[in-house]
This record gives sequence, C-alpha cells and structure tokens, in this order.
Amino acid sequence: MSKLDKLYSSIVISPLHWGRKYITIKDIEYTFKTFWKHFTVYIKKGFEFDGASIPRLFHIIGTPMWTDTLPWALFHDYLYRKQYVTREQADQCFNELMIETKVRFIKRNLFYLWVRIWGWVAWKKNKKTLQKNKKH
Repeated sequence: MSKLDKLYSSIVISPLHWGRKYITIKDIEYTFKTFWKHFTVYIKKGFEFDGASIPRLFHIIGTPMWTDTLPWALFHDYLYRKQYVTREQADQCFNELMIETKVRFIKRNLFYLWVRIWGWVAWKKNKKTLQKNKKH
C-alpha cells in the first residue's frame, strides 16, 4: 500500500452541521518529511474542522466539501489549532500534502498563496484561544 493510499484509508470523517464542519471518527497519524524536519502528527478521534476555507468566488477551483481538499485541510486546521509548529511550517505541511495527493500545480499554488496571505487571521484567533485556555 502506498503512502497516499495509507493516508486516504486512515482518514475517516463524518460531516457535521450540514457539511459545514467535519469530525474525525478515528485517530489519524501522518508523518511529514519536510525540508526542515520529520515529525508525526496524531489527530485524536473527535477533532472538529471546517474543511478548506475557500471564498465562494474561488469555488470553481475547489470547495470545502470536495473530498480531495479534506486531507490537507484536516492537517492544516489541526496544525493551526494546536500550533505545535510555526504558521509558515504549517503552511509548508499543507503544501506538502497537496503535492503528495497530486493536486494540480495551479490549484495547489492558489491554495498555498491563499493560506500565506490570509492564514494569519485564523492563526491569531487560534493563538488567543490557546492562551485563554492556558489561563483556566
């Protein structure tokens, strides 16, 4: 079984809120081999994420509900929420997964550009949430 087949077979999710969010049904593991380090991400069963946050204007190249966007959106959302790595590193992992899942060059670069330009909004929001939860 190829790495890609293992990735797709390990991701078991269910839609929530009429498909606007998803939840993992079982634990998921993936090892990233980026140029800066190798590390494994473990996503526990029950993690909720919103898929690819794509403005309606760009739904021609992909929507949050397309199954091909879900693997990389899942890991990107997880890395943004937990912030175990820097934002730039999370975005690089996002790009790596798009390459692994054979996303076409133009589509991949548009998505990557989108997270590099606008990802700071979600990153900042998640950082505040993490800091708030540490205080409690």
